[in-house]
Amino acid sequence: MKIGQFINNSIKNYGHHQEFFKWVVDSPDQCRLYQPIEIKDALKNLYKNNESLGLYAQKDIKEKSDILMVSTQKCITGLELVGSDRMKSFEINNVVNKVASKYYENNLSQLHYTTNLLKIVVQLFVHQQDKGMQLYPYSSYLQTKQQYNPMYWDKKVLSGVYDSHLASLIASTKNHLENIYKDLQEEKLFGIDYQYFMQLMSIARSMNQNFIPEDPKNFDLNSVVIMCPLIDMVNHEFKPNCKIEGRYYQHESDSYVVLRSIRDIKQGEQLTINYGNFHNYDFLMRYGFASINNKFNEMPISLDFSDFLEYTGQSIPDFSLDKFIIHQNKINSDLLAILRIYFLTEEDLENNYEIASYLFSHFKNKISDKNEKLISEFMIHALQQEKIKCEKIKRNTLDINLLSKQNGELIDLQSLKDLDYISDVNYRHMLQICIEMELIIQSNIQFFSKKLQNLNM
Repeated sequence: MKIGQFINNSIKNYGHHQEFFKWVVDSPDQCRLYQPIEIKDALKNLYKNNESLGLYAQKDIKEKSDILMVSTQKCITGLELVGSDRMKSFEINNVVNKVASKYYENNLSQLHYTTNLLKIVVQLFVHQQDKGMQLYPYSSYLQTKQQYNPMYWDKKVLSGVYDSHLASLIASTKNHLENIYKDLQEEKLFGIDYQYFMQLMSIARSMNQNFIPEDPKNFDLNSVVIMCPLIDMVNHEFKPNCKIEGRYYQHESDSYVVLRSIRDIKQGEQLTINYGNFHNYDFLMRYGFASINNKFNEMPISLDFSDFLEYTGQSIPDFSLDKFIIHQNKINSDLLAILRIYFLTEEDLENNYEIASYLFSHFKNKISDKNEKLISEFMIHALQQEKIKCEKIKRNTLDINLLSKQNGELIDLQSLKDLDYISDVNYRHMLQICIEMELIIQSNIQFFSKKLQNLNM
């Protein structure tokens, strides 16, 4: 299939993006198609949003096949301001490096990523202002895409997350981006209002890809944050069938972003890449979707001992452990060690005088049955309180009118399978997060309940 035919089919099906599609092929050598693919709606089985597009194979594709190749001249990157003069690019580099360094001076990877994001934001803004700019059609197309990360959720949905970790994530992210915006304004880099800056930053965060160019010297970087037309339509999967790589052709003096298969792909199968091994809070905040059955999910839990001490009549001094992480299929050994120290009894100290000299690592092993019993009782109680919170969030979040299927049956608020029946993407994501948090909680309750049962035998 030729790129022109692919674009014509795309215009036929998605005519509202006609200007963008035509721009993609205005320089045929800069966008090369090697395998027959098509653009289709990608909502099914992905739980993203009603306007999500994806790339699909029209015929079988062999492993290690180039599928699509796009010149970096068609991309928005964090390397330089395309279409701008050298002095302006130099000024932008200095400003964004200064602002990013204020927050990430000691974290080089995050400094590199944030600096690149800010340069992309500048480019999105600049290229949108002038139709004569080289990347205007791409920038305009990107800014028509609806944003689905929680910072754009309506107040009704957000009211349900008031006591969740997601609420603090939303607040801290907004606060952080607001501070960056203020710093950019002080530097008088460009005139842009706060809401527009947030929109552009959201686009840059959700649509960029990290890839390693074939010729790093050409880029003067080991990795590149880039927004690449067409390839940015490739959706996420933990076990993908494609990867993105960089390629440099010396005889053309040009670099390309290449979409390449990593296994055989069947006709009709969606092309996917792995965005990263993130938990769903990260996916939601960055990309605006949550991945079903995400094995990397984790849950922060604040452990309040005062309620438990009152509940059990224990006289141990009160304190709290803030934001420990729990997982679905493994127990946090550091948390267990701290709890073993906290719940040491006088009997433990009398029976083992060496405990006072133990290193922290020693407490990752069992101390005594009584110690383990206190820990298990405490964790079961604490986890049950977290489960109640999740139930409360679900009740506060969901509109009762959204809780029935087309046949009148009620949606099962404990089942991921029934998420398909919730048409509002934001409600669906919030419910999914709650259900998955409950699964993590329940697996931990089962672990400590079994431990307690064995101790009582």
